[in-house]
Amino acid sequence: MDAETCAAAVRREVAEAAGVDPADVGLDDRFEDLGLDSLDALGMISNLEDEFEVEVPDEDLRELETVRDAVTVLRRAAGAA
Repeated sequence: MDAETCAAAVRREVAEAAGVDPADVGLDDRFEDLGLDSLDALGMISNLEDEFEVEVPDEDLRELETVRDAVTVLRRAAGAA
């Protein structure tokens, strides 16, 4: 998957979970600052794993703090990062 497609999907998931417009979600936005907790992040990643047909290793889930982190771990799981 290319970075732009992945980033758009992550922004969409984050925006839905946080109740904001995807255009207002930046790559360096922290989930915590958007009012999301670790369970929200895991739910988003699970949805994105299904969408992209990848599986993010558990050890990579510990890295999730920002939108960019989510893009990185998803692309890594897909062998694209």
